[in-house]
Order: sequence, then C-alpha cells, then structure tokens
Amino acid sequence: FSTVLEKWFLVSAYSPQAGFCAIVVSDITQQKDNIKQAQYYAYHDPLTELPNRRLVDDRLTLAIAHGKRTKEKIAVIFLDLDKFKDVNDTFGHEGGDVLLKEVARRLQFCIRDGDTASRMGGDEFLIILPNLKECKEASQIVNRILKQCKQPFLINNQTVEISASLGVSFFPHDGDTITSLMRNADIAMYKCK
Repeated sequence: FSTVLEKWFLVSAYSPQAGFCAIVVSDITQQKDNIKQAQYYAYHDPLTELPNRRLVDDRLTLAIAHGKRTKEKIAVIFLDLDKFKDVNDTFGHEGGDVLLKEVARRLQFCIRDGDTASRMGGDEFLIILPNLKECKEASQIVNRILKQCKQPFLINNQTVEISASLGVSFFPHDGDTITSLMRNADIAMYKCK
C-alpha cells in the first residue's frame, strides 16, 4: 500500500512467499512547498506580492454580486506611475523594481481591511474599494494614495520624487461589470494624465 502523510510518502509491500516486508519512506516537504508556491503565484504578482489580474477578477466579481444585493457602492481605482520610464532609464530595471515594491507597500498602507490593492503589470495598479455607503468615502483613500505617491522614494541611496495619475469608476453608476468598471477607471486615469 502507499499513503501520503503530512510530510512523508510511505510505500510498503509484503511478500508472503519471500517472507519479507519492504518499506520505502520519502520526504515530500519540498514538493508540497513547491505546490503551495505555484498556487500562490497563480494569483499574486511575484515582484510585489500583490494580487494579480486573475485574483482581482475574482474579488471584483464577488464585490459586484455583494453590491447588487446590498445596494452598496464599489470604487475601482486605476493608478499609473508618472515618469516610471525615467526611473528605469536612470536606475535600471532593478531600481524600477525597488520603486514598484515600495509603491505596493504604500498602497497597502492606504487601504482598509477588505479592500484590494493589485498590480496589473508594468507600473499600473488597480485598487478595489467595496462596501461603500457613499462615493465620497473613496475620496479619503484616493487622497491618502496621492499623498503617499508624492512622498520621496529611496532608490540606490538616492531620493526620487514621482507622482501618480489615477482614475476612479463607481459601481453601479459607471458600470456593473468587471470590464466596464475597469475600462471607465482606465479612461478616467488617462484623462487625468
């Protein structure tokens, strides 16, 4: 017989004709860790550890369904870093990665429990603010985000100042699907830029 224990894979065999029993034990801890890591990165950005597009779609789908039942609003914020190319040109991609990680950390600091900050790719981030009674509740978080993005960043022992452009769409006013909410937040962000 064979069985998988918490950290071990056990195979045993008994042969009555030969009169012996063989047992093979193998540590599968690394295999289980590799599977957990692969599952995690299927839904998270490997650089920033933020949720990726796949997890955002799931969370926004749930938020929309909840919003339809409760009549609560949802804000979808699309954020793009201004002059990110200049950072990459000056400090290389490693410097750009440092900036993206710090932006991710600051975004998480700005949002509430139950909100989602995610990296969509490149220097684009998306934030979901569910369970809003009024649209103006989102303005406090937007202001915190803009303030955090204006604070200096430290890259390779040099102070760097950037800014961010963002656009906001609201459920149900600006759309009632993932596609329409993201598209309208993206359009608003480009108008701001």
